[in-house]
Amino acid sequence: PEGIEETALTTTRVQDIMREKAAWIRLSATFDMIVALVQKTRRDAIYVVDDDLRLAGVIRLHDIKAYLAEPDLGAAVLATDLAIVVPHVLPGQTLAEVLSRFDDPELDELPVVHPMDGKLMGVVDRRDLLTAISVEVLQSQQLRAKFVEHGGAQHYVEIQPGNAVSRIPVPGDMV
Repeated sequence: PEGIEETALTTTRVQDIMREKAAWIRLSATFDMIVALVQKTRRDAIYVVDDDLRLAGVIRLHDIKAYLAEPDLGAAVLATDLAIVVPHVLPGQTLAEVLSRFDDPELDELPVVHPMDGKLMGVVDRRDLLTAISVEVLQSQQLRAKFVEHGGAQHYVEIQPGNAVSRIPVPGDMV
């Protein structure tokens, strides 16, 4: 009885589109370590976890960029001092259940946590969510490719016109 839009939103789960590689740092990390991770990963959000890898909060680049040039902060400021709480999602939730969380223009991605222990599992990105909806609803696959990892996570990549994605065998000596 549902339309294609509702079906796509209610049958696609966060785990289908989440990115498992989230940038994270421990609560006890110093400001110097945070800056180094920001420079290395070039991410706008660094997730803060406890010793058991449970999500404690997030440090957003735009919240700390004014302090990046202050060398005195080095070891004096810790990740626990900078982390703020953001909404999180669960891997089994549907896109329909999490879509409204992206109403906040400050949030480009949301952390995905394990439902039993709160451990950080990855992130779901606003662009991946919109691309998944576009692919499922508008059938605009000619401009996007869907990559599925061994664990089942799916990533949508925009393909520029005139380009294509092909599967080619890998020579044995390169494996």
